[in-house]
Amino acid sequence: MRQTRNVKSVKGKAAFGSRASGFTLLEVMVALAVAGLVLTALFAVYSTVMDAAESVQGRASAMHTARLALARLSQDLDSVHTTWNATDERPGDQPARIPPWQTFEGASPALPLNDNNATILAFPTTSGLDFSGSFPGHTLYRVIYTLNRAGGDTPEELYTLQRKQVPFPYLRDETRGVRPGGTRLTVMNRIKELSLRFITQGSAPPKDAWSPEEQSSPKQAPFPDAVRVELILQDRQNQTHRLELTAVLPHERRRTAD
Repeated sequence: MRQTRNVKSVKGKAAFGSRASGFTLLEVMVALAVAGLVLTALFAVYSTVMDAAESVQGRASAMHTARLALARLSQDLDSVHTTWNATDERPGDQPARIPPWQTFEGASPALPLNDNNATILAFPTTSGLDFSGSFPGHTLYRVIYTLNRAGGDTPEELYTLQRKQVPFPYLRDETRGVRPGGTRLTVMNRIKELSLRFITQGSAPPKDAWSPEEQSSPKQAPFPDAVRVELILQDRQNQTHRLELTAVLPHERRRTAD
């Protein structure tokens, strides 16, 4: 009898010890709730960091692309080419006629655009996108910058900037009514605003447009002294970024008025 009671006592102690070392359902639920709160907080922090990184990366990418496009435009303007000068004037103070493909013209676009493919700059230059040759090259191009509606899933108020170049052998076809070929490339996207200012020497205020008619006067330079570009980009996070460029055209080729 005494041995039987001892066995029952040992079994009771063992059972009590196993119950004491476990977790109740309430404890498990509290632990899961705390773990959920901690994980939720960690995910919120992670999501915030990733959104910030994506925003910074998108902004850096947009700004990098825009700076490359402005650098391309600056190189084009720095290599503007013209053969007209003061000695080309004819009797009666009539200036020599400049071929259409050699004129410098441009205009600050009126936004929103009524028509697509609006030309904002067109001029002759020796700066071409020909990577097989040396830079600066000896080939003459007519470069045309146009502003276009972005299209696709891009908001309607945003535009793209395209650059088209036509090499010299095909330029004269334009004077015969033949549509010349050329290479077209999109150089900038998501443009919200863009303005141009054409600057000349002296006290004259900058102009919003420069037309071939400006070059018909015997006292007028065939192209401005500098072009100022101001634009605002809008990234995918709807943040805006302002960029500016002032390109000074070559002095040695500028016609000086008498």
